Amino acid sequence: MLENATKALGELNAFTMIVPNIDIFIQMHITKEANTSSKIEGTKTEIDEILTPKEQINPEKRDDWQEVRNYIEAMNHAIKELEKLPISTRLIKNIHKILLSSVRVEAKQPGEFRQSQNWIGGSSLTTAYFIPPHYNEVNPLMND
Repeated sequence: MLENATKALGELNAFTMIVPNIDIFIQMHITKEANTSSKIEGTKTEIDEILTPKEQINPEKRDDWQEVRNYIEAMNHAIKELEKLPISTRLIKNIHKILLSSVRVEAKQPGEFRQSQNWIGGSSLTTAYFIPPHYNEVNPLMND
């Protein structure tokens, strides 16, 4: 695994030498990742829409657009903050606050860890595909 990782890093390093502006490449990669990842939550945006100013977006799609833009802002904020902060619950909560600001889930405690049980898949805990730790365990687990 180490050999494969080293090889991949070498390929990435070589790629950075042929890309005319690595910062634009990284920003476009973050934009693509934000758009793809947000689709998991049900957003329906295309990459060209993400690059379009908000006022030019169809009002019916602005919530989806905002969610993806928040993802991009949160990722850029995290990268900048990691220059002076370690990965920590404070950093994660700050990123979460940016991610959920001014969007449909804004009422779901942006910048705070959850305070109720959740699950993935199924219609209840008994039929869930995955049940994460109980909410009382979240703070200690995140600190760990």
